[in-house]
Amino acid sequence: MLNKKLLSFILLSLVIFSIRCGDSIQSEKKQAEFSIWTVGSSDINVRFGTNIYDALDSLRGNTSHLDEFLFTIAEEPLTVDQIRGSSNLTKSQVEYFIANLDSCNFIKKFDQNRWATTLPVITDDQMKIIRRDLDPMANNVAQFIDKEIYQIKTLYNTVKSPQDPSWEDVSHLIIDKFIIDGTFHVNLNRLKRESDVSELDNQKMNVMPAFLLQKGGNNLNFGCNWYKFNEGDGQREVYVLHGAILNRFDIAMNKYKWDKQFSAGLFKISHEGGIDSLTDRQKEMLGDLDWISGDRLLVPVVNATTLKSMLPAIEDIGRNAAEVAFTKFTDLTDSYNNSGYSKFLDYKEDYIQVLIHSLFGLTIEQLVKSGTVSQIPEPVPETCGVFIVNGKLY
Repeated sequence: MLNKKLLSFILLSLVIFSIRCGDSIQSEKKQAEFSIWTVGSSDINVRFGTNIYDALDSLRGNTSHLDEFLFTIAEEPLTVDQIRGSSNLTKSQVEYFIANLDSCNFIKKFDQNRWATTLPVITDDQMKIIRRDLDPMANNVAQFIDKEIYQIKTLYNTVKSPQDPSWEDVSHLIIDKFIIDGTFHVNLNRLKRESDVSELDNQKMNVMPAFLLQKGGNNLNFGCNWYKFNEGDGQREVYVLHGAILNRFDIAMNKYKWDKQFSAGLFKISHEGGIDSLTDRQKEMLGDLDWISGDRLLVPVVNATTLKSMLPAIEDIGRNAAEVAFTKFTDLTDSYNNSGYSKFLDYKEDYIQVLIHSLFGLTIEQLVKSGTVSQIPEPVPETCGVFIVNGKLY
């Protein structure tokens, strides 16, 4: 009996070992997938001289090796020969990417004929280091929000209309969007600028921060996309949380945001649903997004007047949370200074914004663990982190 158990254990160990080795080999050969992120409202064309989203999409359409090239030069400047030696790319492929990416200021020639990116290309391995560096800072912010959030919950239950969703249905949306990616973000950036007067006159601050993230399990970027739709005097705002914590790098509704039928359909739906009044095409689009099921609307609709009455309290918590985070702001600058990126990036702000947005994700993870933010289901449905505001909020 003992020998059989021992044999079973040995066989199981060999199987596990072979799986791990297979995963390792596969991960080395598997092309990394990167998504580009920009922060702010500046014109992206000013920085790159072109629409960088379109430029990267065009390169990806012409070849399947762009991500391999980006992964190879992500963390240090390399010569053409070094790029070839660290990848499966041919010399002509390397030269093709260099010519195209150099023309749109995405890469630059560094010293000794080495090529480097002009913005951070954050690999999953680098995000492991960022997690380690920022975890204490995120823990402080999450603990503060945990203590203060009861005020927002009480206020919401006091001011909400009978049509508004329950607190449990919108708590994560209010915390994620309005506190963390809203007031907290704005005030942390303000404190950062005020602490370094030289930054106020620095032209580099006028450049739109941008970075690339590898789609991996350690990725933490988190934020919220905002879409405004108008019809006569009415307004509907759609908020979509994104990022690795939701496993949402590509927002499905982007393919419909310019469709007039989609926009018109948003004004037909209500807290109660209103699905019957939609055209077949509108039902098709909302169904494709998994926002409706049968005659039910799955996306929460919140009145703008409800949220407006909460904004002062939300701003207080977000501003004070930023003060808490700022006491450990050197954790951000130390993380940047200790990284290889500090040696060749043109704009420090690019990497700092990677860190700040990663701080969002770490803070949310902490709040999920404490139960302040609802558990994120797996797989993540399209409705998770999506909500509609009825009326003009800002």
